[in-house]
Amino acid sequence: MSFVKGSLGEGFEECVSEADGIKDDIFYSVCLKVKPDAEDKVTELLKALAGEGIDAGQRKLPAMQDRICDKLRGMEPVRIYDYMRQGENGAKTKTTEIYTARAEDGLYLFIFE
Repeated sequence: MSFVKGSLGEGFEECVSEADGIKDDIFYSVCLKVKPDAEDKVTELLKALAGEGIDAGQRKLPAMQDRICDKLRGMEPVRIYDYMRQGENGAKTKTTEIYTARAEDGLYLFIFE
């Protein structure tokens, strides 16, 4: 959850009931299960962070082959948010892609950075 707080800021960690993530040398993939009573709050937090987002049908899903991407492909993607900010070294822009997806058991957030 420290990755989520560092990437997205305050508020998201209290809306999540489960988390799973993968970190390789340069890339993070994270899946977060949203608490049923926190779906509206997560939507508002995402809008405040990265705007309205776009319909997930307007973009291809990530092509990586890992358990996080496989989980996303097994759900119904809803919206995609692109969150851009200054990188740690001050020179590069850091981009985080955030997908919301719906499964039978509720809403999930997928974070790729």
